[in-house]
Amino acid sequence: MGIRDSGASQREDDFAVVTEPSRPTRTPPTPEEVDAIRTAKASGESVRSIAERFNKHRSTVWRHTKDIR
Repeated sequence: MGIRDSGASQREDDFAVVTEPSRPTRTPPTPEEVDAIRTAKASGESVRSIAERFNKHRSTVWRHTKDIR
């Protein structure tokens, strides 16, 4: 009765290939997206709604709009 015998089959399943990741890709916004994000923020749209619309994280939107009031 060895330590390695007790869960070898389960351990193989833990490293299955993920074909559909659960989070969005981490691509930076294009210059056109940054311009549109800044325009939306300047017109009064919330950071949260902008982030949802462009599929970016709130902190990414905030970083590109922090100097806009």
